[in-house]
Amino acid sequence: FEIVDGALEVKDYAIFERRPSEMFRLFAAAVELDVPIGLRTTDVLMDLADAKGSEIREDPQAARWFLHVLCDERDAATPSRLEQMQDIGLLAALMPEWEPCTGRVQYDMYHVYTVDQHSLYSVALLKALARAEPVDHHPQPVQEMQLIERRLPLYVATLLHDVGKPLGRNHSAKGATVAAAIGWRLGLNEDDVSRVEFLVREHLTMGLISQRRDLDEPGVVARFARLCDDEETLRELYLLTFCDLYCVGPGNLTTWKDDLLREFFRRTLVY
Repeated sequence: FEIVDGALEVKDYAIFERRPSEMFRLFAAAVELDVPIGLRTTDVLMDLADAKGSEIREDPQAARWFLHVLCDERDAATPSRLEQMQDIGLLAALMPEWEPCTGRVQYDMYHVYTVDQHSLYSVALLKALARAEPVDHHPQPVQEMQLIERRLPLYVATLLHDVGKPLGRNHSAKGATVAAAIGWRLGLNEDDVSRVEFLVREHLTMGLISQRRDLDEPGVVARFARLCDDEETLRELYLLTFCDLYCVGPGNLTTWKDDLLREFFRRTLVY
């Protein structure tokens, strides 16, 4: 790789033929150097992403570099490197189950963005929380993000939380199965796959309970606490729920919803 006119270009494109994982390492380098991917290289990647799909999935290094970029909290660019991967077609090449989410419009009164945009914006917000950027307006999720010890499952689950949307009704349960399969293929360990599956399956639960149930009703908090089982899982589900609701569309996470979600989280944490 080399920097040409302030952008990262590739000296010899044959490297992608020899090692498809280099397509993903290129984005890791772009984050590390804080430079964009050059236009010539972008054009080459777009041609290769679809043609090299099977080879990309068979290269374990491709998954490792992808996860590295997914979890790299320095990626504050607009669009993010992850969004650029999506535009080029690399996410669908690595995860064919993701492809039906691309450009998929959500026909309801809430969602403004397509499924893929919404998911990518949710990941970007999670990284912003890690960098403590919205601490003045949303101190609670910023604080909780700092306490997450192993963030990989949370990032994977946030990206894939709506992967079941193209499969019809009950997308959370269907998406959990798909996300688990993707997790295994990406090389996640058993505990991380289980955590991803849980977070995707339950990503609607916390928002629905906080907005539709009386938190003073006996058993509501206790049952949810038992579902989460431990503080780490509770924090992760709270953060995923916050990012999901916030990124549905501008203004969707009203003060009322935010207050209810935060109060539900705090009561469960105390319990």
